[in-house]
Amino acid sequence: MTILLAVITTLAGALAGGMVSLFTLRQKVREEARLLHKRRQIEEFYGPLFGLIQYGAAINEIEDARLPASARDEKGRPRDEEGGKVIRFFREHYYLPLNMQITELIRTKIYLLDTDALPDSFTEFIKHAAQLDAFHRLWKEAEISTHGIKPIEYPAAFKTDVEITLNRLRREYNEYTSGSGIVSILARRRTLN
Repeated sequence: MTILLAVITTLAGALAGGMVSLFTLRQKVREEARLLHKRRQIEEFYGPLFGLIQYGAAINEIEDARLPASARDEKGRPRDEEGGKVIRFFREHYYLPLNMQITELIRTKIYLLDTDALPDSFTEFIKHAAQLDAFHRLWKEAEISTHGIKPIEYPAAFKTDVEITLNRLRREYNEYTSGSGIVSILARRRTLN
């Protein structure tokens, strides 16, 4: 009887140990999948998106240096034909292609968003980009003016939303890969739930 009890105890111990090992392995696989997802969010979505936004901001500074506020009317339109050529040049060679790249990135990598719903600033950017493209084509191809129609402005929160999310993801990724991250990520997740 004691042999049977010893065998049962040994088997129970082995089973419990195996279950703990399985649980630990499953937890590790889940955390590695989360880490990989964060890396993809950084590399494929938020990083490139932020780079395009920064590039657009740099182009905007160059445009403003070439066509300062004093050369524009109260609505920001150029005061003369040369100013109009400057605006067209920057729009056709920089803003429209950049906007297309950004909207394509959002469209094709939406599964890498860090939220369940598309942030308002993303939606406003897409509307801004679509309107700019439509107004430009209407003017260029059909020579129809859109003056008097209120433009959808570039949403200031767009850059901020992308930058904050990118920085948070990078911080979490770096914490995790440095070895101290699993504890802080799990603790942060518990406070959010």
